[in-house]
Amino acid sequence: MPLTDMKCRNAKPGPTLRKLFDGGGLQLWVQPTGARLWRLAYRFGGKQKLLALGVYPVTSLAGARQGREAAKHLLVSGVDPSQAKKQTKAIQGELGGTFRVIAEDYVSKLKQEGRAGITITKIEWLLSFAYPIIGDQPIKEIGAPDILRALREIEMRGRHETAHRLRSTIGSVFGHIRPLPAGPLRTCGPSNSEGRRCPLDRASAPGRAHWPGRRLGPSGRDSGRRRGVVLLRDPGRACAFWEALA
Repeated sequence: MPLTDMKCRNAKPGPTLRKLFDGGGLQLWVQPTGARLWRLAYRFGGKQKLLALGVYPVTSLAGARQGREAAKHLLVSGVDPSQAKKQTKAIQGELGGTFRVIAEDYVSKLKQEGRAGITITKIEWLLSFAYPIIGDQPIKEIGAPDILRALREIEMRGRHETAHRLRSTIGSVFGHIRPLPAGPLRTCGPSNSEGRRCPLDRASAPGRAHWPGRRLGPSGRDSGRRRGVVLLRDPGRACAFWEALA
């Protein structure tokens, strides 16, 4: 029996995932957390697949049905709706979608996946630190120096752990459409022996990246070498970094 708006609105969560069916592959998933997600089950290339169509009630029953019909038109044309959706997101990034727009789309995706409300709130809080610096920049134009500038703004307030978590969150936003801008940002800011984060400014030096958890000899050199780099001690701080060999 097709769904009604009242049935969708009154759907109660249970101890496990509940699925309500509307027909034609359209389903309303009611998560144990209370989140209600639209999913479309379909087959393409001999494989069973799922397409996310939004979160109820932001996406209404009528809107989900429109999404189902649009997906059917793509299938008739020999196009995988899931791939078409990914390509649309990629084009959005290439055409100059701002960091804020992509970040909000990333958060929306997490909500669709049924992430806990406290997790969503924490991610939105972290992103609020980045928006004043890079929020209005086209994401394709954002590089490592821009991200470091946003992180330094936080570190200057003494909030090293927040800066570290924001770096990870920014990486997730970029990973939503493309890899994080290259360089030492991937490993900057680990904890030192006192449990505090190493300053991010070292990460801006070409060829360097902080690296936690390595024991150094009296000379300050690590006995192991990795792909043309050697681990050196930072004499001014209780941390170390990789340095490219000459």
